[in-house]
Parts: sequence; structure tokens; C-alpha cells
Amino acid sequence: KLPTGVTPGSVKMMVAFYKALVIVTNSGNVWVLSTNTAGEIRGVGSSSAAATTWNKVKIDANTDLTNVISVRGQVSSATLNAIMALTAEGNVYTWGNSTYLGNSTPSTSKTFATLMTLPSEFTAINKPKMIGVTGGIKNTSTTKNTLYVLSSSGSLYSTGDNTKKQCGDFTTTERTGWVNVKSGASTNFNNINFISCQEHTAGMPGVAAISFDSKLYSWGENDGLMLGQLTTGALYDPTVPQGFTVGTDKAIFTELGGHTLVY
Repeated sequence: KLPTGVTPGSVKMMVAFYKALVIVTNSGNVWVLSTNTAGEIRGVGSSSAAATTWNKVKIDANTDLTNVISVRGQVSSATLNAIMALTAEGNVYTWGNSTYLGNSTPSTSKTFATLMTLPSEFTAINKPKMIGVTGGIKNTSTTKNTLYVLSSSGSLYSTGDNTKKQCGDFTTTERTGWVNVKSGASTNFNNINFISCQEHTAGMPGVAAISFDSKLYSWGENDGLMLGQLTTGALYDPTVPQGFTVGTDKAIFTELGGHTLVY
């Protein structure tokens, strides 16, 4: 059953996460339905918001989040969850139990949709192209997510937990501010066209990306060989997966899930 006043024809986007369903309407509102005990992901200002009804995400007690065109997130548990929303104006909001604002402050819980600080590249004209969230480490107590924003110019930025190299900056250092995802230890990516973050299951943080010239890359934790690399469980910097032949194979779409990478 959809929220009161929302019809099937007025739903622009729908995404499902662990114990959570999120819809974006044509009017740009965001609704969250979740049985997860984490009330923060419902975005209505309470850690104990109703788990059995739709919640309309707000930026404060009296103001709805509006003009949203895309939503991404990763929901694993009561302590590991974060959602991002991109608006038509190019603003990015986030909420959840373990999210980052990109302004060099530590991971924090946000019960309302909170405006993120974006890299200086982004302006009213040069707006973000895509957003993404991954995070969590299987069978550990790690409760921090990692967030991404892609520019139309091809630059990809990350902020958050980096224990499994998921920030893609050739380190394992937590990043509370935005850093460039790199194609080499000292070379920033400047030609990324599409990203897919592992958002479907708890743990196994990772990202897949496609460049403007149709090359496929993956990085993070190779749990179950999901990055297409040789050693399961190993950590990988951004690199072309095994079996993808540069110059012959051409990627136009990719999806990274728990233990599965397709393109």
C-alpha cells in the first residue's frame, strides 16, 4: 500500500534495501517504509519513528525534503545505515545512523535529511550526476558507511569508512571529508561515467565504475570474489576486473551486489 495521496503513476523511483523501501514521487518527495529498528533512516526527526507506516522525509520538523530526483542508500542494521538524496538543484542530503556530511566531521546520526557539504567542483551549473552508498564490514562491529558523489566531468569523490579500501584512494584511512577516487596512487580519476555501490546486503563494501571509454573498474573488499579479482576477501584498489579485456569489452551498465558483479 502506497502512502496516502500517492498513486502508482506518481512514483518516479523506488529502491529496496534491507528491511526498507524508499520511493521518490514525481513531485520530489521521499517516503520511507522500514521495519528496521533504526528510526533514523525514516528521516522524520525521531529514532523511534513508526516502523509500520510510510514516513515522509523532512529537513526539519516543519519542512519536507523536496525536489529530489534520485535516492541511494545502504541499510544493514540499527547501527549501520545511511541514505542520500540528490535534488534537481544539485544539493545532496543525507540521513541515517552512520552517515557523513563531507565537512570533516566524524560519522554521525541524522534523524532529518541534512544538507551535505560537496567538493568545490560542484556549482549551480555543474551539478552532481550520481550518488551512492556502501559500507559495513561483515562479522565485525564496524558501523560506518561510505558515501560517493560523481560529477559530470568524470571526477568521483568519496567520504566515510575506508577500512576495506572502499574510498578508492589507495589507503585504508577513514575520510571525514571528500577525497578523490584514484586510478593510481597519485592520479585522480577524471573519466568516470557511471557507478554502482554494493548497497544490497550487510558488509562487503565495494564499488564498480565505468569510464567514458567503457572500461570497467572495481574496488573494495573482494568477498566471495564479487569484485572479479583473484583472491577472495582481499582488498583491492580501483582496477579492471579479471576477465574484462580492455579494448575489446565495452561496459555500458554495471551492478555490484553482495557476491555478484555484472556488467
